[in-house]
Amino acid sequence: GIRSASPYTWVSELRSGQQATGFQGAFYKPEDLRHWLWTIVAHGIKGILFWQFKPERIGPEAPECGIVTLDGQRTPRVDEAVEFGTFCKKHEEFLLKAVPCKSGVGLLCGHKQGVMGAISGRFGVFRYLHQESLTGLYRSFWQASIPIELVNIDRELRHPSAELPDVLVLPFFVYLDAQQAGWLRKYVERGGTLVSEGGLGTYDDRGWHSKTLPAFGLNEVFGLREREKMALGKEPARFSFNGIQVAGRHYRREIALDGAEATGFFADGSPAITRHRFGE
Repeated sequence: GIRSASPYTWVSELRSGQQATGFQGAFYKPEDLRHWLWTIVAHGIKGILFWQFKPERIGPEAPECGIVTLDGQRTPRVDEAVEFGTFCKKHEEFLLKAVPCKSGVGLLCGHKQGVMGAISGRFGVFRYLHQESLTGLYRSFWQASIPIELVNIDRELRHPSAELPDVLVLPFFVYLDAQQAGWLRKYVERGGTLVSEGGLGTYDDRGWHSKTLPAFGLNEVFGLREREKMALGKEPARFSFNGIQVAGRHYRREIALDGAEATGFFADGSPAITRHRFGE
């Protein structure tokens, strides 16, 4: 969940019927609705509004999103909703107080990271690089059944949380300023674990490219320096990690180790993934 949001949150629009635009659309089964409802509860959400009771009749989305038919007849989705609602009412007191278990893993996000990611990607295939990296990482953890917290670095600088996840993953963090870098360094010094993609702090608050990467002294935290970023052609950059073969796209980075240990390697034997102990 988002750390800055109230714990009493609602889903304001859960699709209750088929999705349709003109003569195109997608229909889902009653068990899909069951999955969505219980997934929402598992995330600690306290209320759900269905969109909608009867399908729409006007516009290109007709006849979209109805838990009953156009003439009001009951569907199997109604049975799922009734069973779910009956359970929630029976256990209302417990569910109102229940909170989801935490895994100790967080995804770090920030406003300026999103802006710089969009600027960096405006000439490429992907337009919103920070957001897309954030979404992809979230999906990966989701598929592995690992609950994730979203941590906003801007908010943490203004209103520090009493407790942070043990691990913070930085999705395409090409923007960084000195204050943010100092916060990340203190997080590691106090025992936290940072996981970052390459190019950490590529651009500063002036929009200038940093001379050293990771920037603002974080090269000491990660125990390495990035030497060059090499654009790839059509062939991907292949590397291995724990016996797993991975293919990267667009470019690869040449890494000079300065205390870090290489744990993943490109096909030519150069380091692709590293780890480094710093602080507590």
